[in-house]
Amino acid sequence: MTVDSSRRRYRRLKANGTVLWRRASQADESPRESKVRDISLKGMSLIADEELEVEMPLLFELNVEGREGQPVKGEAIVAWSARTGASNGNMLVGAQFSTVNPAELLGLLLEWYPNNPEVHASLCSEVQFCSDTEKQHCQAYQQAKNCWEFERLECCYKPRSECPDCPYAALAFLL
Repeated sequence: MTVDSSRRRYRRLKANGTVLWRRASQADESPRESKVRDISLKGMSLIADEELEVEMPLLFELNVEGREGQPVKGEAIVAWSARTGASNGNMLVGAQFSTVNPAELLGLLLEWYPNNPEVHASLCSEVQFCSDTEKQHCQAYQQAKNCWEFERLECCYKPRSECPDCPYAALAFLL
């Protein structure tokens, strides 16, 4: 399934991770592991070894390869499902997040972003809520980088570990 990325409402990142999932109606079944193809603030696409019905609720645990810490847990609804075209019968499944901790998800996206340089050279420069004065004093903006690529910036004086709680970081993925 090919989708024109310029028509997408939310920025998607190619993913290098896995998701453990199971049907919400069968919470006692063993979780299945699938590769995550891409992810955004509102959903993900994964490669499943079986067809999943549209509107089926899923429970999931999402993680990035090599990432320390707990996976992001939540619930999603199957939005669409299509054959991948491969002879193995795999399905490409689009799942829209219905319940997920936004700060945890944003933290995961910020960890995935450095592995996705083709997405944009700079997301911070697209955030339109900074004044010209703020932009003139922002080291990240001046160097065409992202705020989370610096340990600390003059404009916010917060450590990188607080980026998932920053509205500017979230706006970068929404624009």
